[in-house]
Formats: sequence, structure tokens, C-alpha cells
Amino acid sequence: MSNFISLPYTIFIDGFGLYENAYHSLSGMYITPAGLPYTLREKISKMYVWMLGPFGSDEMDMSKAIGPDCRLMDHGVVIKRLDQSCEMNTRMFCLAYNGDMPQQNKLAGVKSHKAEKGCRSCFILDKNLGNLSIDVKAIGRYHLPMQRLLNSIHSTTTKSGKDKISKEWGITLGGPIFTCHPCIDFQRSCPVDPMHAEYRISKYFHSCIIEILTAKGVTAY
Repeated sequence: MSNFISLPYTIFIDGFGLYENAYHSLSGMYITPAGLPYTLREKISKMYVWMLGPFGSDEMDMSKAIGPDCRLMDHGVVIKRLDQSCEMNTRMFCLAYNGDMPQQNKLAGVKSHKAEKGCRSCFILDKNLGNLSIDVKAIGRYHLPMQRLLNSIHSTTTKSGKDKISKEWGITLGGPIFTCHPCIDFQRSCPVDPMHAEYRISKYFHSCIIEILTAKGVTAY
């Protein structure tokens, strides 16, 4: 029997409201075991509540609370079986963060998608988003360069200096990934959410088609 246990998981973080008329946003953090087959991973019963952040807290507050334990489990710990028969080397580590576009930018330490440089994958300017000739690989937001930029922000002592670097490169002071899981690649570990990208564009196309159809055509469509 192997004495090593690997427990990869994915994290989903998002805000939600508990009340019908007054919106007091709470933050929820959920984990899903990544080793399960897809048919089980998509079930609500396999998405476990890890933490609920109180009203007024944000992702960074939650990450500071769980950061020490996350880094410890990333490194690995030795645990004993319940029957005390042997010791097991155990690693529990995050593979990816899931969420919509604004949430993913926060997690990765990138400014909002409405900013001048709000793309999470590269440093393209917002005015050039429609320019397909730009080599986005040459201006990509890669892990080590992003870490150096974050280090430069934290080493700058003045607020004006921090704001200048933040605006120039479209970054914030860092997201939960850098606090809880500094070893994972922030770009590849914050995948794009197709529901808020391609599906929304597809909805616009369908709306345009429906507008030109007759009532009979809409029913057939």
C-alpha cells in the first residue's frame, strides 16, 4: 500500500445575499475534490463549504485566515491512519480557482476588466481589444514577471508610487492566490468562465436572429 496521499481540489469564491430586500453581501468559499469524475464534481453535494466571510470582509481577509493552513498542506504533512497502522505523507493542494470574470481578476491581483489594462491574460490596452494583429503572447501576464511587479509594489514606500505602478501595469496589491497558494501559476489557475463570455455573446446572436423572424419562425427556431 502506498504511504502517500494526494488530494487536489478546486476553489470557488463568490458573494451572495441572504436577505430579500436588503443586500448585505457575504463571501462564500467552496472546495471541490478534483480527483472525482466529472459526473460527481458537478453535483452540489460534492461542493463543500470551506468558509463564509461576514459582511464587510473580502477575499483578502478570507485568504489571510486560511493562508497558513493552505501553505502547510501545499508543503505536505505526515498523518497517522485511524487504526495507527502506519503514517501517511499527505498533500492537499489547489489546482485552480473558479469564478466569473470580475471575481477571477480580483483573485489573480489584476484590475477590473473595465480598466485600461484589465485583461487577466496579457497587458493589452482596452482601446486595442479589437486589434487581432497584436501578439498577445509577447505581452502576456506570466507568473514570474507578475511576481516581480507585485514585489516592486510592496517594496515601494509611498502611496503615489504604489498607485503609479498599479495603474501602469493594471495590477492590484495581490490576490488570495499569492497569499494562500504562491506556487501555482496565477494565469493558468484562474481559467476563463465561458458562461460569462461566449454564452453571453451567443445570446446576442440569438436575439438578433429572433428579431427578424416571424412568429411562426420564432416557434420553429
